[in-house]
Amino acid sequence: MLLHLASRVAGGVEECAAVNDRGTAAVPAAGARAGIRRIVHLSSTAVHGQGPHAGIGPDEVPAAPVSEAGRARRHGEGHPLAAGAAVLGPALVIGTGDRRVVPALAEPVRRVPGRWAGGEVRLAPTGPAWPVLGSVPAERAASVADGVPGWETS
Repeated sequence: MLLHLASRVAGGVEECAAVNDRGTAAVPAAGARAGIRRIVHLSSTAVHGQGPHAGIGPDEVPAAPVSEAGRARRHGEGHPLAAGAAVLGPALVIGTGDRRVVPALAEPVRRVPGRWAGGEVRLAPTGPAWPVLGSVPAERAASVADGVPGWETS
């Protein structure tokens, strides 16, 4: 199985097209040359625009991307789909370079005056943040997140 997880999350038309469209177009052919028959491509709900998208089936969601990255991802989805790949569109992906999720989680901690429960409350993130943040006192979460490359919260 080939998992295609590369994506450009921001940038201009050419930057996004190079990765999210032309780069994705190369994946099915590379998989075929390597004898790989099953491909899973990670896209994003950004290809469908702002939403909400409640009460409709997966094939009924209209394409309405609002960014260059979303437009290039939407166009790029056609390549793995034509090769019979499964295309997944999560609403949230975090990691190095994330400028939205971790900063948004750290901001309330930064704004709460004083210490929660005398400093005994701990934050225990899961997923990619776990090895970096671990279990930290709540009042230190923002400063710990600031030390993670690509996760500047201030």
